[in-house]
Amino acid sequence: MAYSSRVTSRYAKSVLELAEETKVLDPVKDDMAGIVNLCESNVDVVLFLNSPIIAHETKEKILSTIFSGKVNELTSKFITLLTKKGREGALFEIAKNFLELYNIKKGVQKATVYTAVKLDSKLKASFEDLVAKSMNKKVDLKEEVKEDLLGGFVLRIEDQQIDSSVKSKLQDIKKSLN
Repeated sequence: MAYSSRVTSRYAKSVLELAEETKVLDPVKDDMAGIVNLCESNVDVVLFLNSPIIAHETKEKILSTIFSGKVNELTSKFITLLTKKGREGALFEIAKNFLELYNIKKGVQKATVYTAVKLDSKLKASFEDLVAKSMNKKVDLKEEVKEDLLGGFVLRIEDQQIDSSVKSKLQDIKKSLN
């Protein structure tokens, strides 16, 4: 079942506010990041959460087993609440919305740099510094290796992209020759 962004953002906002009030904002943020990573890396988890065949009680037991002792008590109670209300299918989207709200609250800018090879720590720090200065915010830089770039980099910040890859330069040369 698809949930509206209004529903998922309301849940995310409520959890964020409660986590802030109870002074567990950072641990809950870590939990939500873990949920997002789990769902992004394992499509079976998303299918399980959205399955109309599996009873909500069964989902609650399985989720409790998976997260028991591994997440903050607030996160655990929130997951239980979602399953009792039959909205566990929205967990992935709620977690993503939570992280967006958290980043806004903390003044963090997400960015992704794509390179042909893994960056060393010095070069990664240079990219973080570049984004931090240009956006005047703290940076959460994600690094992805895409060997087909051949060399150089592609830096994506929100809807902006800086493409300084060898692949794009070769494509430009090819276009100019045609």
